[in-house]
Amino acid sequence: MKFRLLLLITLFPYLALSQLSSVAEGPSFEEPENGYARILLLENGNTAYLHITKKDGINLRLYDAQHKEIVNKEITPSYGKLKGATVNGIFDIDGMITAFISEFDDKTPTLYRLKINSQTGELIETKTIATLIKASMGQGYAVIFGGVPMPEFLVRKDPASNNCGVVRYNTFTENREERVELIQYSESGAENYRTFLSSPDAKYKYTQILDFAVVGTDAYALLYSYNTAKSGGAANELLLATVKNGTVTYKNLGKSISRRIDDGLLRYNPVTGNLIFLTLEKTSTESKGLYNQTVNYAAQFNIIDPNNTEIKKTVDMRRSSASMKYRKLFKDDEPFSGMPQQIYINEDGSFTLVLEEIKQKYRTNTRNGMPVSSSPSGIELGSVAVITYSEDGEERSSHIIPKLQTTLSSAWDQANYTTASNFYIAKRDNCAVPLSGGNQFKSFAYLHSKDKPYVLLNDVAENEERILKGKLTNVKGVGDCEGYVYDLTAASDTKNPLMPRALVFGKENSKERNLAIFSISDYSRSRKEYATLKLEKGKGVKLVWLKG
Repeated sequence: MKFRLLLLITLFPYLALSQLSSVAEGPSFEEPENGYARILLLENGNTAYLHITKKDGINLRLYDAQHKEIVNKEITPSYGKLKGATVNGIFDIDGMITAFISEFDDKTPTLYRLKINSQTGELIETKTIATLIKASMGQGYAVIFGGVPMPEFLVRKDPASNNCGVVRYNTFTENREERVELIQYSESGAENYRTFLSSPDAKYKYTQILDFAVVGTDAYALLYSYNTAKSGGAANELLLATVKNGTVTYKNLGKSISRRIDDGLLRYNPVTGNLIFLTLEKTSTESKGLYNQTVNYAAQFNIIDPNNTEIKKTVDMRRSSASMKYRKLFKDDEPFSGMPQQIYINEDGSFTLVLEEIKQKYRTNTRNGMPVSSSPSGIELGSVAVITYSEDGEERSSHIIPKLQTTLSSAWDQANYTTASNFYIAKRDNCAVPLSGGNQFKSFAYLHSKDKPYVLLNDVAENEERILKGKLTNVKGVGDCEGYVYDLTAASDTKNPLMPRALVFGKENSKERNLAIFSISDYSRSRKEYATLKLEKGKGVKLVWLKG
């Protein structure tokens, strides 16, 4: 199954290539191959590496400002062994490494908050802060066959402060006004407010939380409220909920064009005070055979003033120069079919949208030699587009990064790598990344440093030549891969859209291969430092720090 952005719904001089330079390397240790991992560059100058497993707790490594390892310890939280674990967020909050982890405790979805001292690595707190309704078989059928969204926890932190928030999305609560609950926390971690978010006057039976943003002591939530044929017809509204001092107000942002909005992103721009939202709505499915389908989406991509009812700007992705560059690069009449994955707010108030081509892969299940069903077997991750807009939504630049990777099915954590999730890059940012079957080395990372933007990924060397013919080697195993960096200030235009790239890590001999888990990395603008986990074949892994 291929995913494509079909249309936009409008609701209302050359620089030489330079790469990141290595600053320091930590000691080698055994490569983590399961569980979840995350790196944090802390405000106190330290660096934290966390490896979270379902059975064995947390391995924490701390490094000081001089990149010397000062802590290497195993932490055993009081929740014991995790069942159906999800890492919902890991942040540096008020001088503490703060992890939000959820599991099914006796079939009850439970969210824990862990606080770890960022100097000593001591576990200070393991606290249950939220639960959802106990899971039942009937709920499972409702999710699979009835289109009911999965209950879940969402965690967000204000990038400019230590304020954070948690949303309890209790989709099976009977009271329609209590399905979405926002819990706001102060900078010290104390609970400030609990606020239910629904629709004005409970007008609609269902309210879906798409995303939310914490801005100091305030919060903004992007909601989709709707009815079904059995509950009042096809009426629906896209809503912005503004929460101040525990009081909520709503703004109608418009209606979807057909059935229902599937997903959304909401970002606050601290330079302009505006909000940027992007939503996806599935419009149609084109079938070209049993397991060859294209799902078409409509997108709403707008800038709004939260203090005004008007949409200030509709951003038209269709008009981006990225499409022309893609056609030129691949010598193809087919348009770029990448799906939006994340919106990054840059220091000057501009913002960057990253898109990636995604195709769902299937395996055929047989019985007595005859096909009886199919199941997801992996995801084909294609080329990336990086489009940067001014603070007012005018395109400044676009780049195409050619790549082709396929994730592999894993018995350890199959769901994370065999299904394609909308906005999966946005969902993994600030969370821990699942480690399974080498798939963690795939995908890409976008980094906007203090001075310039980069894209980092693992790839095979031969793709530098193959792309000149409009073709790419599909990376399934990563044994021959190396870490590459694209400096997006280098020249790229419609006549020559091929971006130059450089190795992230130096090589002592031609057979040496160094790659990294770029998806778990972190960047500190104040320190101008980037930290990632490098794999050296036969030598294990080590933290490395880069500047650029």
